[in-house]
Amino acid sequence: MNIFDYEIVLIPFLVEENHWTLICVDFTTKTIVHYDSYYQTSSNFMLYCEVVLNYIYLEATRLKKIDILQNIDNWKVLQEKRWPQQQNANESGIFLCLYAETLSIRAPPIFTTNDMNLHRVKIMIELLENKLQERNYDLSYFVKDARDIMENGSLTLGWMPKLNYIY
Repeated sequence: MNIFDYEIVLIPFLVEENHWTLICVDFTTKTIVHYDSYYQTSSNFMLYCEVVLNYIYLEATRLKKIDILQNIDNWKVLQEKRWPQQQNANESGIFLCLYAETLSIRAPPIFTTNDMNLHRVKIMIELLENKLQERNYDLSYFVKDARDIMENGSLTLGWMPKLNYIY
């Protein structure tokens, strides 16, 4: 894989074995941005970003990307502090998924901390159906879909309730 074939690369970081943060490498703006939904863990964000910048340098050297190597010192490293923040210590995973989705379509965040359970349902349906849903402000329609799947199963998904599955 050549990371330079992409406009952005998203890198999840597991911090202290219990908290997820996200780094977005944007090759179009030459920035590395750290997203942390729970700022208490952000003290080492520069270290994570330096590791990523060093990786970019090593890949550029390996692939002989002279333009990247010549401008590596001009890259900006930032920490995003304006995006929605989690209100408890248990939501970093869902926030990471929402940050990644938002960044991947280059849109502003439209979620709030009040929406987390509905976003969990939306992500569950996306995983079960193996396809992304439309980005929508009104997530309430996912509740009915999720209830239907949990109660009745889904032949398309290959999952039926009250059956024992061997994994």
